[in-house]
Amino acid sequence: AHNIIYISSYYAVIHNCIFENNEVITNPLNHGAIIYVREHSAHAVLSQCSFRNNYTYVGGDKGSIIKMFWGELTMVNCTLANNFHLYPMEIDYSRITVDNCTFDNNVSRSAIINLVGCSNSRISRSRFTNNRVPDGMGTIHIETTDVVIGGESDSGNYFSCNRTDTTYD
Repeated sequence: AHNIIYISSYYAVIHNCIFENNEVITNPLNHGAIIYVREHSAHAVLSQCSFRNNYTYVGGDKGSIIKMFWGELTMVNCTLANNFHLYPMEIDYSRITVDNCTFDNNVSRSAIINLVGCSNSRISRSRFTNNRVPDGMGTIHIETTDVVIGGESDSGNYFSCNRTDTTYD
């Protein structure tokens, strides 16, 4: 399988789950992800989930912890820690809400959260610490419009010790 969980055209709630020590490795023609949400009508809610020590690699540019293509994703009180992947969260042409999540000590070859063509999206009250992005795209890469980072006085995000550069160890 190219994905641990694949959600298509349904409403799914994933609550209080631990995804730990998983590997998703596929060829360049397929996308590999721990959770892959696809289709306009798909809506996934991740609540109090932990993604730790996972590894995704696809012989190309398609390995993710969470991949979203044409749908809606709500993440609340989730943790992504100590993962290695091309894109921890690759969100394309979707709506995403990230609230009170922690992103710690992840290594990504592009960005911790990569948003392309998204709308009505928000990232709030979340922590980004000790993440490493060797290609230098940034902790959050936004290639879209209508995305709010923070917002209300109590919904700011915390960024500390994140590193972007163009060298690999």
